[in-house]
Amino acid sequence: MLVSKWIPQRSILSHKNVKLFITHCGANGIGEAINNGVPMLGFPIFGDQPANAHNMVERRYGLYMELFTAQSDEITAKINEVIDNPSYKSNVYNASQILKELNERNSPTEEATFWIEHVLKFGGDYMRSSSVDMPLYQYLILDVLVFILPAVSIVLAILFYCFKICYNRVCGRKMKSE
Repeated sequence: MLVSKWIPQRSILSHKNVKLFITHCGANGIGEAINNGVPMLGFPIFGDQPANAHNMVERRYGLYMELFTAQSDEITAKINEVIDNPSYKSNVYNASQILKELNERNSPTEEATFWIEHVLKFGGDYMRSSSVDMPLYQYLILDVLVFILPAVSIVLAILFYCFKICYNRVCGRKMKSE
């Protein structure tokens, strides 16, 4: 274990002896860990970190725990689980290989060849858009519009009615005084 005010994270993660990355689940840290094929144990705090941690667990790149409620024995157990279970290393290593291959592209013919070989090698499930599984009304955001349009219409009607009352009161008084 090394404690320092500043450590070059990218260099450390690329070292062959790194077995686990304990992270706050920031997007850059997770990206660097995936790029180097290092499984993770996350302690998300705020912002996008809980969602990043959820995605990390869903893809089986590692595990996460609540920072302020985690007990030392639980942390030790999770560390051992990630290090001892080869599936975490395998999954994040596979993602690393995908990223490395994605960065090697050139001419349009080579690009097409690359994508065909890439899908044959890794499969294309991870590239499948979630919108394919959505019902059409969700894809076209009709469910949102069904809620928003009536709500906006009601607010506009109330505002119009209020302005009409105010206008009639202001204009109505001026006419009577003439």
